[in-house]
Amino acid sequence: MRFQRARTQKQIDLRLEEILKASRKLFKKQNYEKISIKTIAEATTLSRATIYTYYPTKGDIFLAILGQEYQQVQAEIAQIFAAEQNRVTRNRFCQLLTQVLLRHPTFLRLLTLQKTLIEPQSTPEHLTSFQESSQSFFTLLSQLCQQVFPTGRQMQREIFLTQLLIYLAGFYPILASQKSYFQVQEDIPADKLLYNAIYNLTGILM
Repeated sequence: MRFQRARTQKQIDLRLEEILKASRKLFKKQNYEKISIKTIAEATTLSRATIYTYYPTKGDIFLAILGQEYQQVQAEIAQIFAAEQNRVTRNRFCQLLTQVLLRHPTFLRLLTLQKTLIEPQSTPEHLTSFQESSQSFFTLLSQLCQQVFPTGRQMQREIFLTQLLIYLAGFYPILASQKSYFQVQEDIPADKLLYNAIYNLTGILM
């Protein structure tokens, strides 16, 4: 098969989309560790060399997918909270955040792998780009926390967001009915477990 160089931004964007779409499909069926640039290339019309041109490592590919997930979750959070017209109580804040997060299992699954596998396998350039693009997600959550918990200080909001991210990084195994690293709580539904965790964490903001 003969591969032609992408000469326009549209062609480049189409290739990036093809790579990420194929990687997402593989991720639904396989563990992250079993996926390689080779298997991704086999699932696309592109060669391994072409994929390396855009994503030097597998970590870079999944970091890009996680970036997409951050954007999707952020957009949904912004939309659903805007519909509440600034009349959100502590309970409602936790309910809405729980609902949005549970609608994005890929996001939760990638968070589990972010610090242990994805970021260590990513190049500095892609990691920096990801960190810059995902910052708007945390800015939005911080603003919402300020609206719902006006007495909380900036440091408290930062602690809340850090602790929330740490909790979410270990939540997917529970959602997938697998053993977590800390405790198995099979008698508690995943949605209630997540709600309770978020509710308890909001105590930091009080």
